[in-house]
Amino acid sequence: MNIKKQHKKFISSVTVLILMVSTLLSGCKKAPEPIEPGFEIYYVNSSENGLYKVPYELKSDDVKECIDEVTEQLKIQSDKLLYKTVIDNIFMLDSVSIKEDQLYLGFTQEYKNVDPLLEVLCRASLVRTYGQIEGIDGISFTVAGEPLTDQAGNLIGTMTPDMFITNAGNEINAYEKATLTLYFADEDLQKLERTTRTVVYNTNIPLEKLVMDELIKGPGEEDLCPIADPSTKGVSVTVTDGICYVNFTEGYLAGATPVSEDIFVYAITDSLVELNGINKVKITIEGSSSVILTDIEGNGNLYERNLDIVGN
Repeated sequence: MNIKKQHKKFISSVTVLILMVSTLLSGCKKAPEPIEPGFEIYYVNSSENGLYKVPYELKSDDVKECIDEVTEQLKIQSDKLLYKTVIDNIFMLDSVSIKEDQLYLGFTQEYKNVDPLLEVLCRASLVRTYGQIEGIDGISFTVAGEPLTDQAGNLIGTMTPDMFITNAGNEINAYEKATLTLYFADEDLQKLERTTRTVVYNTNIPLEKLVMDELIKGPGEEDLCPIADPSTKGVSVTVTDGICYVNFTEGYLAGATPVSEDIFVYAITDSLVELNGINKVKITIEGSSSVILTDIEGNGNLYERNLDIVGN
């Protein structure tokens, strides 16, 4: 009788041990690998202020066939009006070609008539979509046979999907429209004239840097004069405690300002203090405020708004 009890006890112990080992082994199994995100077609959302993505499974592994496949998908309208197609709707796709790992998309003349903010969204939808195709490393646009340029005439060049993602990785457009108040020299180079300019910009660029970039590009109006050489490079802009620090590289001296010092200084100052949070401006060359700038009104090169120099 005791032998039977001991035998049952032994069997129970072995059973518990087997269960414990099984549990340990199951816990040591390799964790499943994360599922890779699938292909997605990007459209402009119905409000025209962001992108709308739709999951899609490519049917081919061939690059050219994938491009044709994606192009057809980009033309399909939403039954529920959740998004807007770009190709053959907002503008016409005229040509598609691939050279090595670069995709070239050609568009007809009406591309130039698209609202600037909508144009950026359309561009983002196409680059984000085609850029997922394996074998395509860059995408370039042409319009009526000419390389695509921005509003200021600067060449856009090759684009990649990461150019249209915010720092946080959100898939919303990283671009906004802003109206800037800028000051340029008048025809006689004696006074400043106030003008406004609407631009579409990447929100990762600080507005103060945007203002300086637009000032250096020069005025669009024929009766206004630039305050700096448009080829000026290497301008850094930072804001601390309400003071905007503008620093030019030494190379700026080679393309000396075409206007007097006070016009130059206050065109920059009056333009920057139009922005919220900026009250004063300090201008330096290679960190020094005494290279070409004199001490206007004894203020130690810390400038405030000056409307006396602005014409009527």
